[in-house]
Amino acid sequence: MTCSQCGECCKYITLGRISQYREEQKEYMRAHGIAEDQGFFIIPFKCPHLEVKAVDDKWVHVCDIHDKKPKICAQFDGKKYKNHTLYWVPKECTMRVKE
Repeated sequence: MTCSQCGECCKYITLGRISQYREEQKEYMRAHGIAEDQGFFIIPFKCPHLEVKAVDDKWVHVCDIHDKKPKICAQFDGKKYKNHTLYWVPKECTMRVKE
């Protein structure tokens, strides 16, 4: 699948699946306003390496460390399930694949 360069995957930090946390940890996260979405704890946070550039007369999001970006970023392909792993996919991701 080709990246649509919407940048949505670079605007959050995923803290993991809610089910992996003990009950007191969940209570702590919730008490401190950590967002929940699709069974994951997430924090809105724009990656400092996300840039907006004009390409072919349209604005796109690009990674300024594309060749050396973290593994989790490199593996993201818009799929919720991949290699027996569950990933959080932003609802706004225009590359999102229906399961």
